[in-house]
Amino acid sequence: EKAREYSLKAAQRAEGMLAHATAAGLYDQAVALSDGTGCERALYERLLAAGDAWYRSGEPRAARDRYTQAAEIARAAGDAEGVGWAVVWYTRASYASAWIDDRLVELVQDALRRLPPGDSALKAMLLAWSPVRPNTLGPKEPRKKIVRDSLEMARRVGDAFALGSTLATVCWLLAGVVPREETRAMASELIDVGRATGNDLLVLTGLQRRMTDHVSFGDFAAAQAEFVEYAALAEAGHHAAPLYWALVMRSYEAERLGQFQIAEELALRAFRWGERIQETWAERVFAFQMLQLDLNRGLPVQLSEGLAAAFPEDVPRGRAGRLLIAMGTGDFESAHRIYSELAADGFEHLSEDWYLLPNASILVHYAYRLGDRARAAQLYDLLLPFETWEIVVHGTMSYAGPVSRLLALTCVCMGDTERAADYFERAIEQCRHARARPRLVETLLEYAKLLLGFARAECRERGSRLLQQARDLADELGMTHISAEARSLAP
Repeated sequence: EKAREYSLKAAQRAEGMLAHATAAGLYDQAVALSDGTGCERALYERLLAAGDAWYRSGEPRAARDRYTQAAEIARAAGDAEGVGWAVVWYTRASYASAWIDDRLVELVQDALRRLPPGDSALKAMLLAWSPVRPNTLGPKEPRKKIVRDSLEMARRVGDAFALGSTLATVCWLLAGVVPREETRAMASELIDVGRATGNDLLVLTGLQRRMTDHVSFGDFAAAQAEFVEYAALAEAGHHAAPLYWALVMRSYEAERLGQFQIAEELALRAFRWGERIQETWAERVFAFQMLQLDLNRGLPVQLSEGLAAAFPEDVPRGRAGRLLIAMGTGDFESAHRIYSELAADGFEHLSEDWYLLPNASILVHYAYRLGDRARAAQLYDLLLPFETWEIVVHGTMSYAGPVSRLLALTCVCMGDTERAADYFERAIEQCRHARARPRLVETLLEYAKLLLGFARAECRERGSRLLQQARDLADELGMTHISAEARSLAP
């Protein structure tokens, strides 16, 4: 029954997208007929219409090309607003890939330079994007000011579409920079504006943003309820990029639960759909998903172009990712070089945005492997403000466990075994609440190792019980490397 339901939805989605593709082809014919006639305004409007149809047909790259052409026509005509609106529609067609799009960065800066002084709906939407640079969201403090200025401008001009579009950008660019309560409130307002204006894409963006905060707060039930709504809305509206991210999030949920084979199948489906719609993230996300699944199963890590693209060397998040790869491939010379580079300033320049906690997780595990007391203390101080949080990669639902587990590992490195035990107890409870069985296995194993080193008999007995639990669960999940280590440690 579920297979029939899925097939029906897939057929309906294909039917809807096919209709838009037909319309897009007809708009392209109208563009060709308008070109060279001197009717530049008509050509511009037909390019925007073609871009919209291509976007709705699941061809965002074709849509972005049409919007770029429209911007060029408006630029040649000296139409500053025409340039700006073409760029606004371009950002919509980029969805979650906008901040790694070099062309968009240039288009936004050019459009802003052309606008006259003073407030406008158009300026507010473009200003929100202005701090973005290729592969980075720009420095924290200037970005906070600029994006807040853009939101205040959108509120002043009183345009609902501008407010929604600006919120859609701002609540992403401030994630990890301001308190979660603030970004969650922005996402909630975005959802309300999207519903009031009938703009599904705004609702989808708000739901995807808010789901991340729900997970980081440990509210997995709320995140799941909103994911159901997100997936249904993406299906009903034939939204190509959100459909891709829904598959990615389903894969990550299966991985969190320890359903590795299902997670791999869903990751492959997401990748194939991503290729179909020319999703910029598809190859990178798939490579990262396979890396995580290989690490979960204790399999050799396979290097790929997708992994290299996922972790650019010129930003901290990229270098932290390459440390993870080096650890997975056994290249500890490279791993230690990267670790030393990131630690050189006391981790001051570790990414302060979406990737702060995932990056810190990689570094803590390496410090734990080395028994690096001094750097573990620095990482402890960095993580302490987040001690009740869960670690989730922004917008993807990729779950990396509770921060309490990282604090436990740093305390082990520092020799503070009593505090480490307290953090391990919290981490076990959080992993069970999250139903995160792979992270629970790892936590049980590391806690058991700590307890087995205590002198007190009751601690050693508890350690033996936890070790047995880790081994049994690892056997069930197919985490054979954990099973082997647990057996080697059995008293």
